[in-house]
Amino acid sequence: MMPLALKAQVIQTFSYTGSMQSFTVPSCVGSVTLEVWGAQGGANWVSNDNFGGYASAEFTVTAGNVLNVYVGEQPNGITGGFNGGGNGESSGQGGGGASDIRLGGTALTDRIIVAGGGGGAGYWSSLHVVGGQGGGLVGTDGYRMPSDPGGQGGTQIGSGVGTCASLNNPAMAGGLGYGGSPSGCGCEGYGGGGGYYGGAGSGNCRGGGGGSGYILSTATNTNFLTGTRIGHGQARISYFTNGSGVVANIANPLGICPGGSTTLNVSGVLSYTWNTGSNATSFSVSPQTTTSYTVWGTNSIGCISNAVLTVTVNALPTMTLATTNTFVCNGQTTTLTASGASTYAWVSVNGPVGSGSLVSVNPMLNASTYTVTGTSAAGCVNTAIINVDVNPNELTTTSNTLICLGKQVMLTASGGNVGTYNWSNNMDNTTSPFQNISPTPSVNTIYSVSATDANNCVITKTISVTVAQNPTVTASTSNTLVCTGQPITLTAAGANSYSWNTSAAGQTISVVPSLNILYTYVVTGTDANGCSANGSVSVKAEFCTALAENESSDRSFVISPNPSQGFFRVDLYEYSKGTSIIVYSASGALIKKLDVNSTSVEIDLRRETNGIYVLYLMTGDKPISASKIIKE
Repeated sequence: MMPLALKAQVIQTFSYTGSMQSFTVPSCVGSVTLEVWGAQGGANWVSNDNFGGYASAEFTVTAGNVLNVYVGEQPNGITGGFNGGGNGESSGQGGGGASDIRLGGTALTDRIIVAGGGGGAGYWSSLHVVGGQGGGLVGTDGYRMPSDPGGQGGTQIGSGVGTCASLNNPAMAGGLGYGGSPSGCGCEGYGGGGGYYGGAGSGNCRGGGGGSGYILSTATNTNFLTGTRIGHGQARISYFTNGSGVVANIANPLGICPGGSTTLNVSGVLSYTWNTGSNATSFSVSPQTTTSYTVWGTNSIGCISNAVLTVTVNALPTMTLATTNTFVCNGQTTTLTASGASTYAWVSVNGPVGSGSLVSVNPMLNASTYTVTGTSAAGCVNTAIINVDVNPNELTTTSNTLICLGKQVMLTASGGNVGTYNWSNNMDNTTSPFQNISPTPSVNTIYSVSATDANNCVITKTISVTVAQNPTVTASTSNTLVCTGQPITLTAAGANSYSWNTSAAGQTISVVPSLNILYTYVVTGTDANGCSANGSVSVKAEFCTALAENESSDRSFVISPNPSQGFFRVDLYEYSKGTSIIVYSASGALIKKLDVNSTSVEIDLRRETNGIYVLYLMTGDKPISASKIIKE
């Protein structure tokens, strides 16, 4: 970090007071820079340019030297300005006073630097009365027109001559330290400017000459300028302290942000005093606004130097936000814009969304909040928040639906504008403009509906319809041919719950056919999805009167299998000669007669129709016992 001050420069400015001012060279000062500006001559017209001159130089001095300072006056009237300005007469103007600094005394010969004052100037009979400008080395001449010369400017050796009734009149000349003054010349008279040698005055309505400047030959870094000062003169003395000076720096030379802090460091001398009251070589400051801190340091030989550190408090960036749309439809994008910083970082509740002054966002919440952090070139950070309202998605539909195969489903949408609904599905691409539809899908189907809502946003919703297969329901019984009045058992399968056309419920029920007819029993089975199907079984019931009259409980034979598909085996416990078996139909028709020659007899009814038959065991023409047989 570069030091801000190796030696402290002190500048003292002297303005016109109308009297001498003094300056004493302080300790630790070996040279001074002196600058002087001569006063402008008197002027009664705003466009007069009879300005004072300028001189500057560096001089070697000793502590304790007294410099006497004379600052020239710009007159307002015929009286010449303080410090050598010549008088005018009648309605003319006096000359401006010189500005000079004298060393070791107050005599004109003690002057070490002089800036000449301007000659008097005015305006007469629609003509510019031109006053000479103060020097530099030489003051310029005054005149009314270039062919009408007035007072000549001062030089390093004299003041020249002026006009009074005749040209080149020596009576108008100035001298060492003063400007010439016209008297009794007629018309208007104008004084010469003060200077090392003053300028000559002039009558006859012609401007006075400007005074010359001067710098002692032992000075260095000299500079002269002619005609630079408007108004009163001025003087300035500046110097640096000798010896080692204060070296100071700021840890953050580019400045801090509001609420921040930085460290001030100082070195190079023995002791320090800050304008904060601290004597530290390093301490932290946290100014709220840009603030200057001054430190004075004393070196090993007692010389004092100072340095000024200015801590700049940079402003936070002023964040300005905008968006192309503050209200968007669900799924629609919008652009967010920020300005006022150098770099930007955008975040939402879901995390970062981008950087740069422009970002494109697709808000999905009903009110999406975005925060942007802006960083200025100085590293100061500020944040701003912008909200984007999102359409609340007013379209509502029926919930996801499960139906059974072959059934209709009612699909309903609401929240859109009338006439804007549009249904479609992914199976057959059919569409419908109505608010409600009742399709009969055969497989799982996704239906979509779109509509324009109250915010003029197009909203789309989907409904999934699951199609459940109907159960396969069966019904069965152990006997499909029975006698009337005989109970039978019916059994259902393939579902979770069952109801029969007999008004009974359950998987297994018992029925008793009472009529000589074909009964059909229907069962409705319902599965876990609520889907149902029917199954059925038929049972033939017949009156078995012959069997009822003749069947004996004291049988002497066994029939198997019974029922059968028409082939029966009869096993007798015993038999005798003349034993026979006779088979009748249920209606009493003789079907078959067999003589019994052994204890096992086979009866073939496969050619007969299914139904109930009665078998008699006979001895001669007398029945011994009887039993029904069933052919399925």
